Amino acid sequence: MAHDAIVSLKDRTGSSLPAISKYIMANNEHVKNATSNMFKSRLSSALKAGVKEGRFAKVKNSFKINPEWTKKQKAAMKAKEAAKKRAGKQRQKELDQKKEELAKQKAEEEMSPEQRKKKKYDEERKKFIQR
Repeated sequence: MAHDAIVSLKDRTGSSLPAISKYIMANNEHVKNATSNMFKSRLSSALKAGVKEGRFAKVKNSFKINPEWTKKQKAAMKAKEAAKKRAGKQRQKELDQKKEELAKQKAEEEMSPEQRKKKKYDEERKKFIQR
């Protein structure tokens, strides 16, 4: 919630604690049921944890999104998308191989007994010639 509030407020110098709390109170229904002391303590601990984690940067008495953290998140998302794309390609390749195998099996089942004998004879002949 704090991250969303800071992003939505779009203050160039960072958003103050009162501005963040006002935004959260106005846009989140379930927060209105909490006591004010509980809300303030949870919000301040969330902001402190965000600063410690590197998600937020504290400038004087304001908080803003850390640009380095944003870059890391974008890089992680790109890596995740690339891995997902690679996995999709690998899966498609496996499906194509299975389709080919099934097509070969179906073609063999549709062959007459004479065609099967001829195919077997041709395969044995190729093996013999290769030796």
